[in-house]
Amino acid sequence: LRILHALTDNPVHEGNPNILAVGDDDQAIYGFQGADVSNILNFNKTYPQAERIVLTNNYRSGENILTQSRQVIQQGGDRLERIYPELNKQLSANKDEKGTVALWQTPNSDSERLEIINFIKQAVETGTDLSSIAVLARKHADIQSLLPYFKHENIPVRYEKEESVLDSAPIVALEACARLILILAEGKHDLAQTVLPTVLAHPAWKLEAKDLWRLSLTAYTNRQNWMEVMAATPEFTHIHVWLVIRAQEAQVLGLEPMIDRIIGRAEKESASTATPGEATNPKAANETFSPYFDYFFSPEVLAETPEVYVEYLEAIRAVRAKLRDYQPGDAHSLKSFIEFIDLHRRLGITISITRYSLARDVPAVQLLTAHKSKGLEFDTVFVYNSVDSIWGAGARTMSRLISYPANLPLAPAGSTADERLRLFYVAMTRAKNT
Repeated sequence: LRILHALTDNPVHEGNPNILAVGDDDQAIYGFQGADVSNILNFNKTYPQAERIVLTNNYRSGENILTQSRQVIQQGGDRLERIYPELNKQLSANKDEKGTVALWQTPNSDSERLEIINFIKQAVETGTDLSSIAVLARKHADIQSLLPYFKHENIPVRYEKEESVLDSAPIVALEACARLILILAEGKHDLAQTVLPTVLAHPAWKLEAKDLWRLSLTAYTNRQNWMEVMAATPEFTHIHVWLVIRAQEAQVLGLEPMIDRIIGRAEKESASTATPGEATNPKAANETFSPYFDYFFSPEVLAETPEVYVEYLEAIRAVRAKLRDYQPGDAHSLKSFIEFIDLHRRLGITISITRYSLARDVPAVQLLTAHKSKGLEFDTVFVYNSVDSIWGAGARTMSRLISYPANLPLAPAGSTADERLRLFYVAMTRAKNT
């Protein structure tokens, strides 16, 4: 709003700039992204001559839904109707169906989930299109708690969730291996002792537990480090050579080719593009090819669990994309990759990607957070866990841990009781009939 004021605060407008602003204070739910409801509430203070036009025709919800949802939102304090008493935002339904609003009271959350599932099962039996049903929740954790119930009844669902890329299996393996390679490159062999067990225990190496135990015991008995023993042990020789080569490459290669060598992509592609009849050296192939590619991205993984394959691929792409934005202009190396990972973990910064369920080609119940449902509509909507401790003034948020001096009118954005009330109102008004 300050930018808009700066652009229009010019004598040429004679205090009446040509501006059109559209918004609904009752649906201002993105305060955590900077979309503060005060931009709407204070618009007339900035532009006193602005004309207010109230749009009251509603073509989505039945009359009963509009009436009940209005009773909810009128409990809010930060509203235009409170600032301007002459304003009337009562919506008028433009459909014959009145719609129904039902409030269920159950002993606990498990009973509520069962009630929702039973209702949907009955709807399926009567031929209801599952894609016309939505279950809305305030938090992703609530959606996750519903999934086992839908799975038990074989009811297809469509949902999306955000996950931390840094916790993805290929990224965890890549990070551990990269740390080991850097340690070896820097000649810190004592420190390598603490990292090698984690790297070698990964199932991608296909090592037997008894072989790892013998390796550990031999190193301990002979007072040698693991790399020394691996160099003289046939079961581990190829791994030893592979690690030594990677450590040498880490001194001269940039980050992108190093990631390709660790994950195995570069060697896999070069092997697949060899000309027919070209001589190959199996020993050299073992020394250069990493097992991680076959473990995470083999054709077998793609055929058996395509959703997992896609998740792994998206994780690698997301990290690579973020790395390009990290210290732009600098040449990245394997060391800067570890610094990048450590920085995110230390500061608690997540790199998130959105996961989608695979129930895309069949009718499925929609599972959404209320924020994600904004702008959508469904015949039937369940607002899950509709209790004060989740949606109301009693909800606990991390912002309660932050205190400000009493003389400063400050509050964390997007965490007020009014905003949660607006969020609940948005959830209710996604419903067309029930």
